[in-house]
Amino acid sequence: MKIGFIWNEYPLHASSGGIGVFTRTIAHGLIDSGHDVTVLGYGKKGGHWDDGGVKVVVLQESTVRGVAWLVNRWRLYNWLKRHARSGAIDIIEVPEYQGMLPFKFPWCPVIVRLHTPFAAKQRIQFLLEKRTLRLHPQWIAVSEWIGRETKK
Repeated sequence: MKIGFIWNEYPLHASSGGIGVFTRTIAHGLIDSGHDVTVLGYGKKGGHWDDGGVKVVVLQESTVRGVAWLVNRWRLYNWLKRHARSGAIDIIEVPEYQGMLPFKFPWCPVIVRLHTPFAAKQRIQFLLEKRTLRLHPQWIAVSEWIGRETKK
């Protein structure tokens, strides 16, 4: 299976938080099981590299004040759409955190992994997280508590 993870804090890129380390651990476990894994995000420097079999793709981050949040997500969406339509991605996992996929995505299944219930402090982040959850109702939680709190 060809699995795409969306995440901006994958280790070796930017600051790696708990979700980034979690994603790297799962990605390497899937590689060890024979799957093809790509981690996609955006950052100050675009580029791509191989992390022990995991393909890491970083799209150039927009810094245009007021619209960067939309431009960055739109670039992720278009990259994913191209790769899902071509058969390079069979399924996508996205965290609810940061609301990285607030658009409908009919080209392959999308799973939302719940890590933290509505952690966003800014209104736009909160709305993006909420929209990502509403458009992609296939959720998996890292804990029973997170699942319960997010459903509330």
